[in-house]
Amino acid sequence: MMLKLKNSSKQEEKELYASMITFLFTELRFHSNYPEKELMITANFFAAIINANLIERKLINVFLQVLKDDLKQTNKKFDFAVAVIEKIKGKLSDEPEFCEALVDYDNLLARYPELVHQIISGLNVPNPLSP
Repeated sequence: MMLKLKNSSKQEEKELYASMITFLFTELRFHSNYPEKELMITANFFAAIINANLIERKLINVFLQVLKDDLKQTNKKFDFAVAVIEKIKGKLSDEPEFCEALVDYDNLLARYPELVHQIISGLNVPNPLSP
């Protein structure tokens, strides 16, 4: 449905799509208040949007920065970031700077070393986690 709205020739449908995306990004600042179930639903939704190429480069960069900020947390925001990353890891080879930065998050490395290894291994760069 969102792809149809995004690619519509009707201006009001494009505006509806833009409003939906704007609302989702506005809600990011409230994620720490979400109940766990709703937060994971939101993580799935963001991952689906990214996997379906529904947002432009500028918004992807903004969202990746949000994920990096969330990875610094030890709360639900961290869990949100990990859930999204797990679901978009196939797309992350297009984001080498983001992937390489993942090794800087001790909490992520301690709790999800295999996820970081999988992501880094998907890049065509030396893996800093390899012995």
